[in-house]
Amino acid sequence: WPQPHLSSQAITPHNCDTLPPMSRALNLVSGDVGRIPKSVQAMTPAGWDDVESRVGELLTSQPNQYQSSFEFFRGMCRDLMIWGNSAAMIQRANNGEVLGLIPMMPQSFQMHYQPDEEIHYSHAEMGRLMPDEILHFRMNGENPLWGDSPVMKMRASLDLLAEQEE
Repeated sequence: WPQPHLSSQAITPHNCDTLPPMSRALNLVSGDVGRIPKSVQAMTPAGWDDVESRVGELLTSQPNQYQSSFEFFRGMCRDLMIWGNSAAMIQRANNGEVLGLIPMMPQSFQMHYQPDEEIHYSHAEMGRLMPDEILHFRMNGENPLWGDSPVMKMRASLDLLAEQEE
């Protein structure tokens, strides 16, 4: 297959993994994070403590019918490193029981925050979603609720890498 042509100032979250060093780094880091033990924790007076949670059970076994815990977290980590945010919709039964965690494409959702309003998300197909319907992971960023894309922060370096690859 012909490789896409990358020119200067063309590196974005959409195509950054076409650079071999970037692809390799994404695979190595996301694979290692996928293997790390996970738990749901809450802040207590003594610090962070593990709590019993159906979401925690799913995170450590099989979050949905299509992915193992490893595959789910590998994808979440990869999206975090590229986009700065990753999320999964919390799938529930009619009685509210948590059934699964369905990964969302990073470019398909946004968080909305106004000081006088409640926080909510919007999704390209599902519309308005409340925070209790989303499991959201974020990188550090200027906004305390939304992560910045490392790709965009490091764009000058990645553009130079793309020029060297040419």
